[in-house]
Amino acid sequence: MQYYPIKQSDLNGFLADICRDIARSDWKPDYVVGIGRGGAIPAVMISQYFDVPCHSVAVNLHNHSNTEHNCWIPCDAFGEESTRKNILVVDDLNETGETLNWVVEDWQSSCLPDSPEWDTIWNNNVKFAVVADNTTSKFSKNIDFCGFEINLPKDDYLITFPYTRWWQM
Repeated sequence: MQYYPIKQSDLNGFLADICRDIARSDWKPDYVVGIGRGGAIPAVMISQYFDVPCHSVAVNLHNHSNTEHNCWIPCDAFGEESTRKNILVVDDLNETGETLNWVVEDWQSSCLPDSPEWDTIWNNNVKFAVVADNTTSKFSKNIDFCGFEINLPKDDYLITFPYTRWWQM
């Protein structure tokens, strides 16, 4: 097994890059949504930088025991065009795309699932940021902001963030 340890100083730098890229774009989040567990800390840090609220959504695709369906979030993104919220979805790692694809499918299915307006919502009102983006991911949308890209081989790697096993550091 190969380990890819990320130090706190590196994480801070990657998040600073993401915040800089967001600030340089013509888009600002109304709030940030962290994918629990891994996206929670980066989401809080980004929300603090932009001084916007932070929410979380639990996505546990291994056993679905802690997976949440937060219907109010996609309704914020989908609302009337003049009241649509800009939402930044944050995770630490886009490994396979499965987690972020679940978010897209869940949110769209909970709020007018057949509407063609969703094509304008994704990557416009709802944007995606990850600290590490695996270039072989099967995520159906674009990663709008990322700290770094990596090409991860299947099943023989482990990225560790400073909060992953902090008690062993």
